[in-house]
Amino acid sequence: MLRIATQTVHTLDGTAVASEVLARLQIGNRVITPPMFMHGCSPESWYALDIEVIKMVGTAKELIEATVPTFINISAATLENDQYLRAFCQQIALQADKRKGSIVVEIPEKSALSGRELTNKVDEIKFAGARVAIDDFGRHYATQDRLELHDWEFCKIDLAAFQHQKNLDWLDTAIRYAARNGIQLIMEKLESLRDIDVLSPVKNTAWYQGYVYARPKLIDTPNCVFGKRLPANAPIVREHLVGTG
Repeated sequence: MLRIATQTVHTLDGTAVASEVLARLQIGNRVITPPMFMHGCSPESWYALDIEVIKMVGTAKELIEATVPTFINISAATLENDQYLRAFCQQIALQADKRKGSIVVEIPEKSALSGRELTNKVDEIKFAGARVAIDDFGRHYATQDRLELHDWEFCKIDLAAFQHQKNLDWLDTAIRYAARNGIQLIMEKLESLRDIDVLSPVKNTAWYQGYVYARPKLIDTPNCVFGKRLPANAPIVREHLVGTG
């Protein structure tokens, strides 16, 4: 069945200031992450995953009661399809006024949307009641051009994106731009305190997400799906659960 996990986001001193919701597929005692169970999936299946996850976010008591922002992912498939995005935003709107903290939608680095087309999508998400973040800055289409395109509130930087790079001018440019424009930087995939050493310009102001501070934790929701409440002919069930034993 599909479950959700949360991983907390922290300031340098360890204070929890946000959390990210992560999809997990549980089959028996095995817990699988999306790169495994969604590999090769159709856009329809990615949309089905996005919708089920955000519905679960809306029923998870600890997330509803949380006073800090809750970050959620949206797939490129959902973002790029007007009908899919409309349904996703409807779920945001249903939840926005019932929560103590805000929802932050992470715009995927693998979506090639740009210019006015991307701006319109971001505006639609914000109109529904969510805030927005660039996800995995430094990878794929999450570039400086995208950073400067919109009035972002958060920029999540993939630390793994520059672990083996000698030229970090692009990172310095992003850090300076974020500082000038009040964008909160979040350093993702922090697995060693040594990684913080290269972040001296923002060491004390950035937020951090990774195993150094917290590992993802499964949480209970009233509507765990995929084999329990999701119809047997639903796209992801057809593509991934049939025949798994």
